[in-house]
Amino acid sequence: MDRLNSNILIEQIESVAAGVSCHMIELWRDDTLHAQGRAVFIDVQKVQLKIECFFDLIEHNFLGVGQLRSQQLPNFGMSLFDYIDPIKRQARQLDGEELEHILVACNTVHTNFVRGNGFVINEGKLIHKPEGAIGIDGKEYIPLSGRFDCLILAPLPAKVHSVLIEKNRLRSELTIELAISGPQIIQHGCNTVRCIPVRTRDRGQTIGNEINYSPYCDRTSFTCFGITDQNELIILSMFAGNAQEQSGYRYYVSQPNVGITLNEMAELLIQLRAKEAIAGGGSGDTQQYIKGKGLWVSMPRPQPQRGQVAGLRGLGAILLVKSR
Repeated sequence: MDRLNSNILIEQIESVAAGVSCHMIELWRDDTLHAQGRAVFIDVQKVQLKIECFFDLIEHNFLGVGQLRSQQLPNFGMSLFDYIDPIKRQARQLDGEELEHILVACNTVHTNFVRGNGFVINEGKLIHKPEGAIGIDGKEYIPLSGRFDCLILAPLPAKVHSVLIEKNRLRSELTIELAISGPQIIQHGCNTVRCIPVRTRDRGQTIGNEINYSPYCDRTSFTCFGITDQNELIILSMFAGNAQEQSGYRYYVSQPNVGITLNEMAELLIQLRAKEAIAGGGSGDTQQYIKGKGLWVSMPRPQPQRGQVAGLRGLGAILLVKSR
């Protein structure tokens, strides 16, 4: 591996398929391996991009829907492990032949929908929490309103842009077919993490571009998305904890104070030549599949007080990179 700085090791680039290549990355601190990951570089002109949505999670994975205040967060959605399993796909009535064309798959939106201020745009439609859904840490329903950062993937060229939403209606002046929301962490090649508004859990549910953790102190697993000057898409997934192999995939068990911060993710993406970037999902949302190089997933610690169950987390939306 080559050393980018005193803390980061990176392998030489390897080809996955036409228009897709990846780096293996390690983050070290005080001679301790804190996170391992993979940065996938994608020539978006040579592949197909698609977002697969799972509406059971989007519609139900909240602390409350309307006046219902359930204390359970059942594991709706579909983990990547299940998504690439032919039998599980058949049970969901998903196209089995599509598996042959999937080059890369990963988690998407930074909230996985449960905090209520995340969304994707799929086939031109704004996909968000349902009417009446109360996000985690919230006490009332708050519709999407205001300006939100997002990564626009179609039409090309890919770019990070701020879009206006008024009461769950997209008011952007742009035509958007495919997009992922998430606070911007790099703009014009500079780290902008300091500009992200933070709302701690005791202050209620997040709104707008807010996050509910410290981008400088909290360490976990993360997926973030960047764009280079050559208009390549970078999918960077970094995994915290001890790596273990099971059933043909690698999983990382979360540990306290181990992992990577969002600020370090931004700095790493800058070193990987990103000029624009957004934050994607973290902790147990971090899941990444690369054809021929396996599936890596983060195994979060269960939080019984929130009703979260042990095991791989279901995702509300999965980004797919497919061969043409």
